[in-house]
Amino acid sequence: EAAKPPPGMIRNHLGLIEHSVMTEVDWEQRWRTGKDAAWHMSNVHPMLEKHYDRFVGDRGQCRVLVPLCGRTLDLTWLVERGHTVVGVEFIEMGVTRLFSSCRLEYTVKSVHSSLPPTAKIYSSEDEKLKILNADFFSVTKEALGTFDCIWDRGALAATNPLHREKYFRVIDSLLADDGVWMLDSFDYTSRAFHGPPFIFNPDDIADSLGKSAAAFGREDDDRSHARSEER
Repeated sequence: EAAKPPPGMIRNHLGLIEHSVMTEVDWEQRWRTGKDAAWHMSNVHPMLEKHYDRFVGDRGQCRVLVPLCGRTLDLTWLVERGHTVVGVEFIEMGVTRLFSSCRLEYTVKSVHSSLPPTAKIYSSEDEKLKILNADFFSVTKEALGTFDCIWDRGALAATNPLHREKYFRVIDSLLADDGVWMLDSFDYTSRAFHGPPFIFNPDDIADSLGKSAAAFGREDDDRSHARSEER
């Protein structure tokens, strides 16, 4: 029988001992032990493919932000379609694995003074793909500018519910006035599973941002309910 976790810790569904409220150390442990595969797909996210035309609209070449990006293939897929893509990932191992798995050469540069001194920008040689290695809550418009499109492929669902308002404030500051924010949400009924991913009511998003949001797709499968939201 497995040993009981210490106070304040739990044994998660992956068999790892983690803090009951996940910390950066816990996320890094998942990367180090190869458990990051639990939230990475082996192909492009089907919701991004399905709703891509409405996501980018008639904008042509867009600036696209992917929060908490990990090593998702969605990043290079968007670059291949002519967009300039910026991901944000606070686990450095995730950033280096992304460039390695895509066989992309990269440079590492310093960042805007509004960000913490530990933050770094990893950039592909053509600068079409950049990954900011930093805490998403520290991201500023002064450092990254604004974006035509934001693709949230699980970032909000991975965010502790206590920190959602902070997450919304960063999104709101980075999204252009006519921009689109599309997200993938999760729904499950098991009370034994506490997340992440955490469930949330997409209808509450407009109230949290203080702006209008309109659903333009919902897909059900064995795994989750995915819903795309357009600002």
